[in-house]
Amino acid sequence: MEINVLNLYDRLKGSPLFDGIARTDFDALLSYAHARMRTFEDGESLEQDRNGRAASTVGIIARGSAALYARDDKKHAYELERYAVGDVVANGFFHLSDIGGEMELKAREALSIVGLDADRLYEAHANHGAHLERTRTRFVANMAQVIADQQKGMLRHLSILATRTTQEKILRFLYAYADEHRSLSFTLPFSRQQMADYLCVDRSAMCTELYKLRAQGKLDVNMRHFVLPPQSA
Repeated sequence: MEINVLNLYDRLKGSPLFDGIARTDFDALLSYAHARMRTFEDGESLEQDRNGRAASTVGIIARGSAALYARDDKKHAYELERYAVGDVVANGFFHLSDIGGEMELKAREALSIVGLDADRLYEAHANHGAHLERTRTRFVANMAQVIADQQKGMLRHLSILATRTTQEKILRFLYAYADEHRSLSFTLPFSRQQMADYLCVDRSAMCTELYKLRAQGKLDVNMRHFVLPPQSA
């Protein structure tokens, strides 16, 4: 699919992936890495590129968002992670759609992913010029940091899921959110069902535990707004 480079730069210039990379360098990098675009409809599974293995591609979300779902034995899908503009969903060694039949990466809305040639990005070539080589090196360093940040988010999620009770999952999740946003008073940007899916628990059971926690004085909740007491040392 033909890429509108101007529109693409406007979408991605704020991403940490392109920190320190100017517009002209952005254009040169995409041309050098043989950039191409794939689009997906809302709810469509992000299957492997028919033209090759993911090991040859760096995939970057340019528009929309995607989510990684896991299914339980009753085939209910739980949203494990969400990926937005600027996130990497294929890094040349690993592709989120290659993780097995129990998990699935799907578009949450109309989605566009830019694919770049991993071999050209990861290998130094003296013949393409010193300036482009600096841009390539900067991009790869930026991508390593973005992937590390994504992994931190996934590990944080796993630490929440590792707790034994629904109450523990709720509190660990809410305090982690409060810490990330540096406030014990906040409004969650998603529904109770989405929160239950993130915690991999039944929605009605989660709501029951929320009421218990409020009665115990461990949180205050009004719709999506939460207020937490300071944690004791």
